[in-house]
Amino acid sequence: MLAPAFQPAMPITSLSSKERELVTATVAFANLQPIETNRQVEDLFCLAEADRIGEDFSLYRAELQPVLRRWLRQVISGNGGRAQTSLEIAHLMPSSIVASPVFVADRLSYAFRLPSVEAGCILALALILDEDRGLTGRLQQCTLSWCGRFNVDFDAQSRPRKYCSPNHRMLAHYEQSPERMRQWRKAA
Repeated sequence: MLAPAFQPAMPITSLSSKERELVTATVAFANLQPIETNRQVEDLFCLAEADRIGEDFSLYRAELQPVLRRWLRQVISGNGGRAQTSLEIAHLMPSSIVASPVFVADRLSYAFRLPSVEAGCILALALILDEDRGLTGRLQQCTLSWCGRFNVDFDAQSRPRKYCSPNHRMLAHYEQSPERMRQWRKAA
């Protein structure tokens, strides 16, 4: 039997600056602790004044952020989680997102106007899940037990980083060290 042909890792397709900003804003929203005002979240997404919901609601903190964090964890969990998230956001994709084609430097992209933070989060998840963009495997969650922050490693040429900072990588290594020693002793 012949060995399967080597298939290089899927390259990261470059995103337009607006798409990258949207994914970055969505991950920042998922990591935002504590959310003190709705304006704090709306500023991440650069919503027009007419699209802001005001300061009287706790919509972002109580409803949207927990759902967003669940979706991001599902995407990280593997193909089953990605399929579930894809189904959920496909039904929620708002038709009120206005997109205009922009052709600059031999590259077609779209400038879009978001009607809400929720629409921005759904569009960003669609960008992450789009297999042609190569971002799905670049989404990670810090594995330090008390952190759990999400990150997207846009520019990595190798494996995406698992930790949100070098300090958290070191702390997680020390945190997981006793368990690794137990496993090593058990195997020996």
